[in-house]
Amino acid sequence: MKTKKIIFWVVVAVLVIGLGIYLKYASFGATVITIIVGASGLVLGWIAPDAVLQVHQGIAMRVLRAILLYLWQLPQNLLGLLFLLVLKGETRHRLGSIRFYFLDTFPGGITLGEYIIVGTRQELTVRHEYGHVLQSRMLGPLYLLVIGLPSVLWAWLGDRVAPDKSYYWFYTERWTDRLGGVER
Repeated sequence: MKTKKIIFWVVVAVLVIGLGIYLKYASFGATVITIIVGASGLVLGWIAPDAVLQVHQGIAMRVLRAILLYLWQLPQNLLGLLFLLVLKGETRHRLGSIRFYFLDTFPGGITLGEYIIVGTRQELTVRHEYGHVLQSRMLGPLYLLVIGLPSVLWAWLGDRVAPDKSYYWFYTERWTDRLGGVER
């Protein structure tokens, strides 16, 4: 019964926080969708029998963690989804536990939240981009300001600003390589 109450109140907290964010920054449609999803989560969380929760507690906690992690990274996850909708011809692949989307016409790579989009299947590139996933998980809504924007600007202007420095010399990329286990 205690697990059930914890899950219920976590869902309530996520719903209230999400609702407040959407009411302030999003459209009416997004607000309605948030209310429907949150309300259905509340209902399911409250009526689920204790035996089911005990048997599937591990699964429920993993699902709850995944939902909270996705919401923590919501700005970049939404941009990642938008990229995938706009780009055509991508295929989904795995490198170990890393999921990524391959698009042969895409120059380089970009990571937005949990979405890795690369134009190469090279392991170093995929691992580097996975390092950005880990940064996104750590920084949440600050990722786009602290990592995303500086990284894009460095990719665009780095060879003009510091022509003698490698792309991977910049702080966003060095940290990413460390997190992704890439040695250059």
